[in-house]
Amino acid sequence: MLALTDGAVAAIRTMTSRPGLAPGTGLRIAPEPDDPASLVLRLADAPEPGDELLDDGGARLFLAPRAARELAGRTLDVRADVSGSVTFHLNGAAAP
Repeated sequence: MLALTDGAVAAIRTMTSRPGLAPGTGLRIAPEPDDPASLVLRLADAPEPGDELLDDGGARLFLAPRAARELAGRTLDVRADVSGSVTFHLNGAAAP
């Protein structure tokens, strides 16, 4: 299973608790529609059928089945630049 750092949890909570977003909004990691070999992270109102749900104290992450398999054993982390923009990064070896 994908693990989340404290920084990733805080960033996800911040991103998904903005006014105007649906209750239960989370971040979804799934294959990129135009490049199925790549994974993309986007805001989503709810998980899609078959998604794995990670909920760490309100930081909701939805993993498409392929993403869940490929990211097993890895850790999602975040880095902020001087302007406060965040970038998510994966740490650890990719699953075989």
